[in-house]
Amino acid sequence: MLLVRVFALLGLLAALCFAQVTEVTDSNVGSLVGKQDEWLLEFYADWCGYCRKFAPKYEAVQRVLASSPTSHDVRVGKVNVDTNPGLAARFFIQRLPTIMHIKDHEVRVIPADRMNDLVSIVEDQSWNEIKPASGITSPFSIM
Repeated sequence: MLLVRVFALLGLLAALCFAQVTEVTDSNVGSLVGKQDEWLLEFYADWCGYCRKFAPKYEAVQRVLASSPTSHDVRVGKVNVDTNPGLAARFFIQRLPTIMHIKDHEVRVIPADRMNDLVSIVEDQSWNEIKPASGITSPFSIM
């Protein structure tokens, strides 16, 4: 029985170590981001120095949230704006990197000064304090 527990723990640790940020594209966003889902999406470009500097921190956020008992259902994704210009336009991306929080198809832009605090924003649900995009500016509007 102890051996089974050890293997289960090792499997969990391996999954956490190799968990990756999901690549969201123009073609798969509809199937990945469901109405009831909660997501953090990073919009980035390979040529962006700030994006390259932020990438290890964002990957760490994914690992922490995946192992959190309260936030393990939050999915973490990234969108390359150069290869997915439709998504960049749909989300009105104006600076890089940009982090969006999506829950129940309500989209909130995480302020740049809070990007290093993503885990607590999700776990404390302080994303509720950020006004969501509404009406025609929402990426999920009928327009």
